[in-house]
Amino acid sequence: MSYLWYLLLLASPGSAFECGQGDWSNIGYSSDIECDSDDYLLQIKTQSITTNNDLLSLYLIDEGETFNPEKDADTENPNRQTLRFIEIRYSNPMKYLIGHCSSKDLETMTEFDELPPSDGDDLIWTIFKSNTQLLIRCNGALVLTLAFNDSSNGDCRARWHKQFKKIRFSTRDTASKCYRKIRTCTFKPNDGDTPQPKLVPGTVLPIQPGTRVTLYCDHDWFTLTGDDTLTCNSSGDLTSETGPTCTRDLEMTCTPVYYVKQGRSATLEAVLSKATTWEHEDWIIEGYNTSSRVGSEIAGQILKHKITKMETVGVYGYKVIKNVTRVSEDWKNFTKNDVLDLLITMPEKEIYLVRLPCSQNHWFKLHLYKDGSAADKTSHVELNQHYKSGQGTIFCNKAGNQDKFGGEMTPFQSGITQECEEDGLYAIIQVEKSDQFVELKNKGRSLFKKEFTSSDGYCLEKTGKIKTQVWNEEETLSLQIGACTDLPGTTHLSTETEFPVEKGREVTVLCNHDWYRLSGDTSITCQTGRTFSYAEKPLCLLNLELTCKTMYYVKQGRSVTLEAVLSKATTWEQEIWQTGTGVGPITEPGSAVKSQTAEHETRKLESSGVYEYTATLLKQGSSVPCKGKLLVYSK
Repeated sequence: MSYLWYLLLLASPGSAFECGQGDWSNIGYSSDIECDSDDYLLQIKTQSITTNNDLLSLYLIDEGETFNPEKDADTENPNRQTLRFIEIRYSNPMKYLIGHCSSKDLETMTEFDELPPSDGDDLIWTIFKSNTQLLIRCNGALVLTLAFNDSSNGDCRARWHKQFKKIRFSTRDTASKCYRKIRTCTFKPNDGDTPQPKLVPGTVLPIQPGTRVTLYCDHDWFTLTGDDTLTCNSSGDLTSETGPTCTRDLEMTCTPVYYVKQGRSATLEAVLSKATTWEHEDWIIEGYNTSSRVGSEIAGQILKHKITKMETVGVYGYKVIKNVTRVSEDWKNFTKNDVLDLLITMPEKEIYLVRLPCSQNHWFKLHLYKDGSAADKTSHVELNQHYKSGQGTIFCNKAGNQDKFGGEMTPFQSGITQECEEDGLYAIIQVEKSDQFVELKNKGRSLFKKEFTSSDGYCLEKTGKIKTQVWNEEETLSLQIGACTDLPGTTHLSTETEFPVEKGREVTVLCNHDWYRLSGDTSITCQTGRTFSYAEKPLCLLNLELTCKTMYYVKQGRSVTLEAVLSKATTWEQEIWQTGTGVGPITEPGSAVKSQTAEHETRKLESSGVYEYTATLLKQGSSVPCKGKLLVYSK
């Protein structure tokens, strides 16, 4: 089947073919049908009549789940309790039910907002599920987008983010005629020591046929060469004209020769072609000694390394080796012996994520400092998960009576057992700190929160350095630092969205001004490096025009009412009208009026001539202007 013909079939009703022909199969009720949601989307052909109360009823089955055919027609159907299901009722209007997701119970159906007319032909329903949403199309038109996180049913995301391996048509299904599976695409990076192209965060997986996806290089030492987009074809392959690769665009130059007098020291330098950060640097003096140094993450263009007194005469080569790979997902591992000691720059609200393997209990402490000096310790956050209830301490230096290590210790017991992430491998403790509070969270639940007062000493200070501590030898934990604060363009987040945004979290942006519309992506993801990533940059574009009359003809000595007409009804805070010499500049603030017309009456126009005038409306720091002319003629 050609790709173009596949697209036509995806969007067209089914009058041109019959069930049992081509890749369409008749439905059956006696067995499960293999249909892995990671590899396929599903199409179902049904009848066109929409008023006979027929039903499309389909179950989605994962590994370890079982469909009970004996109870399928019962009023108390156990399959509806244990399995995910999709039902569409042929009523007027048509309704749907997405089991455990679209409503808080398993019976209430919801009306479709809009369905395309079938024009007497059969309907083709296209069902596509990713790990974040369910999309349903009818005859090619999108009729339902159900984001699992937005459901009022608390079970929705937990049940529906998982894939399914099989489908089963219910014996209650009276509408479906036949089905077919259409292969989707999965992105698999190539193996290699250097970074490989990745899908931009927020890409819906698996990838639907006909969809273009965007790639990027998640490493600031490399740039993407070749095509930055791939297209999913009807065979389930991602294709492009020129294969994308991550190519290094960073060079480092060493001084060819240093002349050093015996017994003196020397400072070696290596210069990078652009400012960047690194995690480790090795300086090796060949034939003399090995001078290796591990550095914390530093920003700049120049590396320096001082060699102490060189006692042996001779010529020696030296080289600098910088790590090529960065820590995956910006997680930095730490243990009892491998301590993280990092200089950091944080926003007003600091966010630290500690990742713990689910299979163990852990005891860790984060020491926070104002800068690099040990004497400037501001606080620490300690959590001991060896106790099921989770207990710990918050220490504020120079706080209270200063009777504990020069400060005040606040012990706590959360009483909450930690929950693991969806992968079942790790749990994440989120530490949030500002000059107002410090709080520990797990899966959005507050484990403990301490509100600061003026007596809490250095806890009110911003952090410039962090150091880790672990008690047990066998424990390996990971730390991720920072959050995203710089929104693209002039976009805003909703007032309900927590800010700043921690790494890995997807948020929705909007334009907080009714004169503007949002262009580009509506969702952005906080990526490593504390910046948001997106496929198309979100921008707030002016979506309002103001039109002045081209020419007014006014008899000398008379007044005139000027008008400016908006392209849509809105409100404004101030209006400014200005006219040229002979009439006099006039500025008149107006109250907020919902209208499409702004009006201003001039004084008597005593001087003949042609004058320009301008009208400007202002609101929330934005303005929209227009210009016109006045022709004042003599008596």
